[in-house]
Amino acid sequence: MSFPSPEREPASAAGRAPAGRILVADDKPENVLLLKAYLTREGYEVVTAHDGLEAVRSCQESLPDLVIMDAAMPGMNGFEATREIRRLYPDKWIPILFLSAYASDENQARGLGAGGDDYLAKPVNLAILSEKIKAMRRIADMQTRIIDYAARLQDSIEQDQIDQNLAKHLLERIIRTHETAEETVHSWVSPAANFSGDVVITTRGPSGALYVMLVDATGHGLAAAISVLPVIEAFYRLTERGFSVSSIVQELNRKIHNLMPRDRFVAAVIASIDSADRSIELWRHSHGPFRQCHRRSAAGMAIRPSPTWRAAKQELE
Repeated sequence: MSFPSPEREPASAAGRAPAGRILVADDKPENVLLLKAYLTREGYEVVTAHDGLEAVRSCQESLPDLVIMDAAMPGMNGFEATREIRRLYPDKWIPILFLSAYASDENQARGLGAGGDDYLAKPVNLAILSEKIKAMRRIADMQTRIIDYAARLQDSIEQDQIDQNLAKHLLERIIRTHETAEETVHSWVSPAANFSGDVVITTRGPSGALYVMLVDATGHGLAAAISVLPVIEAFYRLTERGFSVSSIVQELNRKIHNLMPRDRFVAAVIASIDSADRSIELWRHSHGPFRQCHRRSAAGMAIRPSPTWRAAKQELE
């Protein structure tokens, strides 16, 4: 095995950082010296081992970026050493390149089966060896980046789940799902995501009138849930003070107009049911601000005249 004269200084002499750390395992000192000299000139940091057991121990002390493994060595041979390295580091890919005088198809298959990634025969063309090493390093670097991206993605998923659980808890508290449900109203909501902007709210006003609001915000998940929060807050605040549906709608319209971007909207149905005077006031609108009013009556119940917008504004003021 021979190599051409180098055309550049060794990495250490030129003051450059090593291109990588390579473990050379071979029981022939002359082979080790030749490979170490050549790879050092190529810019690599080289550590050596003279049998398979020494190679395994070297990996345990400090993992190399690549291993050049001889097949036939006394004691633990290269095949056994490769299997042991793979066993010790199942989740870490270390490129292992066999370099051996035993180049039969059987030995090549044995080396690859033991966990080797390539198999070159001695005497080796050093230019080809250099390009093989570079190819292995490119693959290893790509795998490292993929593992890093996967870890960051997993961290992001876990953090997103924490955020979603917190948002879900806050939304449930704001909607007051922990309070006793209104027995006369039955609802069913099945969000497409963990939670959404689809909300059914019931509450009683000071006079005992039952207020019901069905809300549907644009989109799904956290963005939709956030969109309905100001609507929910205003609805509870105004119903607790006994405001009419018209006044509630006008306040919701103002909040949505001031807070929501133009590509987002909230659709809603709001009703006030007063069993004392047997009347229902109903507002329904979608696709934008609450601008329109539709009144309906239940069988046997009278329609209560809905306040005008001017009256609603005065009530809010």
